[in-house]
Amino acid sequence: MQSNNDFTMIFDRLNSLSDGTTDGVNELIFLYLKSMSGHREEIMKAVKSADLKKVERVAHTACGLNEMIGAFILGFLFRDLELSASTGQSSSVESVLKKINGEFDLVRGRFIDHAESLTLSSQNHGDRNAP
Repeated sequence: MQSNNDFTMIFDRLNSLSDGTTDGVNELIFLYLKSMSGHREEIMKAVKSADLKKVERVAHTACGLNEMIGAFILGFLFRDLELSASTGQSSSVESVLKKINGEFDLVRGRFIDHAESLTLSSQNHGDRNAP
């Protein structure tokens, strides 16, 4: 699980990747969550159809996305999923997916809370685009 310090680093990274405004950070959070939901859905379909090459490819992409924003635990888990799929370890794939789902639920919850607090803070200060 990500620690508070990890989330501070992630939120700092999101701020640096955006234009520094509430809307910019919230847009990155939305895009990340949308992308990750799509990647997880693709992986689940590939697992059901026993397409480990597709699991490997999508896990590689998801790993890169998580590492880019500083979500290193999810990045590590997706790298582990990629390796398990590339070596044909379907039982390991299912085990790693459970870990990914738990960690992603935690990250998603923190991201949504962060986006809501940014929005409330900027509304309270009267400037919707304040950093």
